[in-house]
Amino acid sequence: MNIAGAFERGRAWTARELLALTSLGPLVLERHARYMITQRKVGHFRHPTTFSEKINWRILYDRREILVDTCDKLRAKERAARLGIAVPETIWFGTDVTELANHPLPERWVLKPNHGSGHVYFGRGSVADVPELRAATRGWLGKSLAARSGEWAYTHARPGLILEERLGQGEEAPSDYKFFVFDGEPAVIFVEVDRINNWCRRVYTPDWSPLTVRLGLAGKVRPLAAVVDRPETLPAMLRAASALGQGFDFVRVDLYSEGDTVYFGELTPYPGGGLARFWPREFDSELGAHWKLPLLELAPG
Repeated sequence: MNIAGAFERGRAWTARELLALTSLGPLVLERHARYMITQRKVGHFRHPTTFSEKINWRILYDRREILVDTCDKLRAKERAARLGIAVPETIWFGTDVTELANHPLPERWVLKPNHGSGHVYFGRGSVADVPELRAATRGWLGKSLAARSGEWAYTHARPGLILEERLGQGEEAPSDYKFFVFDGEPAVIFVEVDRINNWCRRVYTPDWSPLTVRLGLAGKVRPLAAVVDRPETLPAMLRAASALGQGFDFVRVDLYSEGDTVYFGELTPYPGGGLARFWPREFDSELGAHWKLPLLELAPG
């Protein structure tokens, strides 16, 4: 069945029908279905032009070794450390949170999976509440949603949980600077603000000109954050993002800034899983124009 053709002809597929139907077939069909549902248009994945189409191209066809360690948080931290970039201290790594019962902890810490994204637990106190942690992390050690969605590099990450020092002050999370880096050159910066209480974002150019671009994923569109002054550490963050992005045609580099220090967050080869939607839509094409895809021999289909 030609799913894309049916969609263009106005077939009244529901999201559930599309996903149920295509999940039984090749990954390419499922990716097309998810893209249609979130983007409200047909994606062109073999000859992509927009940023979101190129993410899907990578998911479907790119199996290069350089991507392997990007989705393993510990290995990515090791890469950053080798480049001389500060990394939050890893206090514990394991698969059984009961080990934390007698493990000394700092007053503020964060727990997250090593092999997935989208999960985070902000902890306080030097004594772990093991039953609460067990409940909070239920399902985290299984195959990550990203891996189940075809994001190949996540299948090479070691399953486990990382407990590391928590940056920032008080109850607020530190601002998260997400650099979209193409061939070692940062193109835009997504700044995520107050992810715990009032999560919002603002996009800036590398010279810190604010944009009004908005990004939606899974039906959620974060409010625009207020424009803030250019951070004093911006030159250092740009250098770090460029260094971490060397060798990649594209990678998102997440950094934090605390005082005079730039800290590494993580590397992301599949931002939004290729399903995030930009407003205005033209920004998807503008961002995609920065990305020169590697020459790979694609399988037929």
